[in-house]
Amino acid sequence: MKQPSCWRILLLFLAVGLASTGSTAQREDKTKARDKGAKETLTQEQELDLGKKVYEASCKMCHKPDGKGTMEDLDLTDNVWKHGNAPEDIEKVIREGVKGTGMRPRR
Repeated sequence: MKQPSCWRILLLFLAVGLASTGSTAQREDKTKARDKGAKETLTQEQELDLGKKVYEASCKMCHKPDGKGTMEDLDLTDNVWKHGNAPEDIEKVIREGVKGTGMRPRR
């Protein structure tokens, strides 16, 4: 049984992770928003869109566009999540990476 909610959680954490690292484009956008006197708040749809962009740039190479992965251990679409599938588990793996693997931290 597939868990599309895990995909949604993964994309949200990627968006949050990218936001916390402060990419150049985001810093420029924040500066423009501040200059206009607007307070920047992303909607859930915008966060998902940002998460998709991060996935495309940083995750797709190993996890593939469909999330099935290049190897069984990298499949994000099944119920087998080696390091846990709770939101806090997913966040930990994204933020800290997994030692001894190609999964690097996204801080």
